Amino acid sequence: MADEWNVNKPINHTLVSALPEEIRKLKTSTKTQIDREHETPIDGDATGGEHSNGSAVAYKGTVTPSNRPDGVTALAANDVDYGRLWIDDNLTQVPIKRWNGSAWVITGMSPSAYTGQQSVILPNGMIMKMGAFTVGSNPDTVTFAAAFPNNIVSVTVTAVHSTQPGYYLTAYSKTAFTGIGSSAQPTTVLWTAIGY
Repeated sequence: MADEWNVNKPINHTLVSALPEEIRKLKTSTKTQIDREHETPIDGDATGGEHSNGSAVAYKGTVTPSNRPDGVTALAANDVDYGRLWIDDNLTQVPIKRWNGSAWVITGMSPSAYTGQQSVILPNGMIMKMGAFTVGSNPDTVTFAAAFPNNIVSVTVTAVHSTQPGYYLTAYSKTAFTGIGSSAQPTTVLWTAIGY
């Protein structure tokens, strides 16, 4: 079996009767290689040859994939397409998305480790932003480093002070929020905003 990929064989003076055996060896070796990461092609049929689960390179780019790698066959709700991966370059934090049979869904946290950034994308597509600021002008406006793409769902503020400070929101949007402190004005406010 070690000689099947030798490009110098069969030699020119090989007997015609030996050619069928050489062809069978070549087909056997080719099938062995294909079977490692592809669905086995069926004789006389256009099916088979697709990558097996876990063997294909992920889609990457800004255009949402709608077809299989052949560029023609539409993605479907079947075992061949389920689990395909796409690295979506549209988002600055590059979430990896998985085809669930009908749509591309985010597969996990993005980024996968917290390194001090303001935003985290949750597996369901929700975005959580967080931070802290020192109370200054009262009211204070916090502008997000990046706006929520669609809308804001919730903003929570926590005042830090040695007594019982009050701090509440007066306005919020997908780009910023404004808050104001009570008479026992806090020195620092921690905040969390959730949107999509």
